[in-house]
Amino acid sequence: MTLKRYIDRVYLMHKNDKNSETKPNTIQADDLVLIVYDTKRRWLVNLKKNDEFHTNKGIINCQELIGKEYGIKVESSLGERFLILKPSIRDLSLKVKRCTQVIYPKDASMIIYYTGISSGYRVVEAGVGSGALTVSLAHYVKPNGKIYGYEVSERQYKVAKENIVKYNLEEMVDLKLKDINEDIEVRDVDVVILDLADPWNTIPHISERNILKNGGYLATFSPTTSQVEKTLESLKTSGFYYIKTMELLCRTWQPYYGKFRPYTRMVGHTGFLTFAVRISDI
Repeated sequence: MTLKRYIDRVYLMHKNDKNSETKPNTIQADDLVLIVYDTKRRWLVNLKKNDEFHTNKGIINCQELIGKEYGIKVESSLGERFLILKPSIRDLSLKVKRCTQVIYPKDASMIIYYTGISSGYRVVEAGVGSGALTVSLAHYVKPNGKIYGYEVSERQYKVAKENIVKYNLEEMVDLKLKDINEDIEVRDVDVVILDLADPWNTIPHISERNILKNGGYLATFSPTTSQVEKTLESLKTSGFYYIKTMELLCRTWQPYYGKFRPYTRMVGHTGFLTFAVRISDI
């Protein structure tokens, strides 16, 4: 069954549901919601009272969504049916406003998994870019953690700031237009993430200034092998151990009975991830 047919089918099941009781899964006036027409047409929308969302398949009255449960099916002004979902962290990350290449979910998820980032963690991210990874990190460290983001490009800083505000993450993210190689104020954080053109020049500062705590993880993202080689040498001479470099490839398959096979396109090489632990007393 295609997604479009599924939406049509469940819509008929819920069409006459008049239950308006407030529940934890209820859509609120300022929520970010994912509006889905099919597998290719998906929009992340910030609801505001009396707003309308316009598509070539008709207009959706956002006011009518407020108070309903996520997972409902609605009908546009042209009679087309849409699915209303609560966006996942992946959705939020991929839907950020972009001004540069972003770290994709396959790499972001490995960074979070490998470094153990969780609630309460303090994380330094240098090379924020558009803020796609920042958005993911902020959701994992909340409510009491903090992301300290550094970006040297004013244009990218403004875009990242806009995304952080759009996703209501200001309390979790302290974003600065600053070079991490300058004397930044944070010390003894749990994880440092470097998405820089020359991370090998920053790694010594991470150790010398105790930006990363003893036993904390450092992660770097680099597109080329020459960058990785220089990074590895810098790690080995700066008090880092348990070094590992990996590349992740992601291939999705067509989920259809009788033609279950890989899609012809895939997310191939995006970059190399390098991880290391700071051990200061060896």
